[in-house]
Amino acid sequence: MSIYPPVKPVEVLIHRREDIDDDEWDNFINDSCNGSVFSYHWYLDTIAPNWEAAICYYENGAIAAVMPLPYKNYFSIKVSRQPILCRYGGIIYPQSLYSHLEQIRCISTCILAEISRKYLWVHLYQTPGVWIDNLSSEWQKNEAGNGYGLFREDFAKGNPYNATNKNLYNKAQKMGFKYEIIQSADPLIEILDNLDHKIIDKSKYEVIKALYGAASVFNAGTIHMATDLEKNNIAVAFTLQDARASRLLFLNKGNDSNDIVNRYLLCNVIEECLTKSPMFDFCGSNIKGVADFFESFGAHQFRYQYLIKQGKLVTMMKNLLSTK
Repeated sequence: MSIYPPVKPVEVLIHRREDIDDDEWDNFINDSCNGSVFSYHWYLDTIAPNWEAAICYYENGAIAAVMPLPYKNYFSIKVSRQPILCRYGGIIYPQSLYSHLEQIRCISTCILAEISRKYLWVHLYQTPGVWIDNLSSEWQKNEAGNGYGLFREDFAKGNPYNATNKNLYNKAQKMGFKYEIIQSADPLIEILDNLDHKIIDKSKYEVIKALYGAASVFNAGTIHMATDLEKNNIAVAFTLQDARASRLLFLNKGNDSNDIVNRYLLCNVIEECLTKSPMFDFCGSNIKGVADFFESFGAHQFRYQYLIKQGKLVTMMKNLLSTK
């Protein structure tokens, strides 16, 4: 039986970060139908020092939905864009609203209208689980990205790894490879420090280090490591957990040519995470090579929505820059 208030939302307020209670915010994310670790207060504090939130209220004061808004100011123009390492965001609804599409449409209309008044440019990813189908004309429609996930019940039906992964996993076991969950961040930090930052943006990995520290406080992060027998080849993965899934934030590649330690690690990470969470989220990519890699472990594709709004001034600026 639904417990959602049978009334329309009446007010949307944009709350500054300092006015948001950490526990109340995280409890709402935990009890929502589509929230994720990427919307916890500590995650947002780490990756987006400037963030606020649109909160929609019913007449009785109950919260109908929230929307985190990481932002920057460009020459007094307020812009909200998806930060690095923040896979999803968008509007987050309570569990009791999951099947009430008309109520969700009403709430999303109210929130996006208020954001349109305050923000000239918005580019955020809507958390999977709810698709907003009533966007007004100033919001771009039919924009979507690809995610990849594997559910516990699908894994229980039989090992979904392809032949290459199964063979390399068995080979690694025979060669004495070792998988373990480690309590120290040292291997992760060492790998991050030695990455070729000419190819990979170093700032991204500085954020990963900070996220591990924050996640440790809230018991939400796990570091996984796989090594060969001589420990010459090391692979490390960093996963984050929330109420709905374990999510792969970082996976480095070992230095062997056939990728054996990396695949051996991911096989173990998936199995370990699915003992604790109903889904393993690969936090996928539209890049074909990355998508093919995840699908080789049995990942299923799911879609998430882009919420894109840009004012005429932004469009004019983009057009001018494109002609130079």
